Amino acid sequence: MSLAQAGIAEAFAESLDEFGDTITIKGQSIKCLVSKDSMDSALEDGGYAVTGALTVRVRLSALADPKPTHNDPVVIGGQRYKIAEITQDPGALIVKYRATRR
Repeated sequence: MSLAQAGIAEAFAESLDEFGDTITIKGQSIKCLVSKDSMDSALEDGGYAVTGALTVRVRLSALADPKPTHNDPVVIGGQRYKIAEITQDPGALIVKYRATRR
């Protein structure tokens, strides 16, 4: 691991401790960072419902094999999503999932 990667990993671990959420992917509970900036809410029967997509950032080392793939179910805050997009830069220690409502 390079010095830059070590610094990123340390900063990510600190962010997880302070802001992390626990989600479930493929039956596995994982601590991660969830970006809620792209969430929308719509007024429906019974109140507001969350719509849109979320971005989930996870340490690669926290994921069990086989790694989650497209359309795998994700539970975030008690709501069901599916993996719509996966982004991981070469050599990166963090994988980014884009989750959309099921």
